[in-house]
Amino acid sequence: MIGNLFNFKEKYEIYKDDILHYMVNLERSFSASTFILFFGYFVYIKLRNEIYHGNAKLSMLLCLCMAVLSLVDFCIVEIYLKRHNDKVIIVSTIRSILMFAILFFMDLFSNISFTLVSSCIMFMSITNIIPLTHIIMISCFALVNTANYLLFAGDNPSVVLFFDVVVDNLFVVLISVGINIIFSTLKYKEFEYKKELILENNIDFLTKLYNRKYVQKYVTSFEGKNGLSAMVIIDLDNFKKINDNFGHMVGDMILIDVADILRDCFKNVNCISRLGGDEFLIFSDYIKDRDEFLENIGRFMDRFPMIIENNNISVRVSASVGIVFLNSNEQNLYEIMYKRADEAMYKSKVNGKNQYFIA
Repeated sequence: MIGNLFNFKEKYEIYKDDILHYMVNLERSFSASTFILFFGYFVYIKLRNEIYHGNAKLSMLLCLCMAVLSLVDFCIVEIYLKRHNDKVIIVSTIRSILMFAILFFMDLFSNISFTLVSSCIMFMSITNIIPLTHIIMISCFALVNTANYLLFAGDNPSVVLFFDVVVDNLFVVLISVGINIIFSTLKYKEFEYKKELILENNIDFLTKLYNRKYVQKYVTSFEGKNGLSAMVIIDLDNFKKINDNFGHMVGDMILIDVADILRDCFKNVNCISRLGGDEFLIFSDYIKDRDEFLENIGRFMDRFPMIIENNNISVRVSASVGIVFLNSNEQNLYEIMYKRADEAMYKSKVNGKNQYFIA
């Protein structure tokens, strides 16, 4: 749990999309709730001031500042962060700093109760998914708050009251930090569990490559985006003879070997998959150099044929490969590329196998 204080960068790289999506939604909910809370408290103070003829202008001003800040934050989320969610951490940090500053003035210079201030701090504890920054901000708040008592207490500060202030601030820090660490730890566990479920649903159990379901979603996500993409379909020749003559265990070992070869030859490609049986697929987006990509294909082809021998039986396993290059701005990108690459692969088989054909 304590490890979450210092490894946010590592977790951010792993769960980036989940963290950003969660923070945007949380920022929206928090800003709306805070606006309702402090605008309501502003109305309450104003009514109380009118009835009892008190002087609570500073309290009303600070509550109004919190309400306006929350409203601005909500508008930023709705207008800007929905399209630029990668900026949510910056927005959330700036909002937290400004709110801590306002809460500091509320506690020191207004007649707003410390209970309301500390409750708001507790509420903020669950909005900051970076525990270390929250610890720094809440600790600064407590130190400044405590130091302020010494500055304004005069020449003879009460020792008892001073310790009361220290203990009050210490409890706020400990409880706030505890809530933040526990809540962020639970969220990271949720992200981890979600990622494991996604991987289980999208990974081929045998080869640990992506499966057909994932490939279709991945390729479709590039529809309408300009850039040259490539799809490669690979079918192993004579693979059925391996299963028939040597058994499925040997066949599985060959499939695993082919998966390792693909990873080695296409290290910079994000989408390598096993479609099923002895058929594999590679999708590469934003290809800058077509010739360089074909060089990787050549290195893959150099690893074939594989000769499997046992008990005077020999089977030659080779690879028939179909390749298609296409601009990603096409609609129905997966269907179009798959059909063309599949047709090219069959032409490789017709032309003698163990070769590639470009559609």
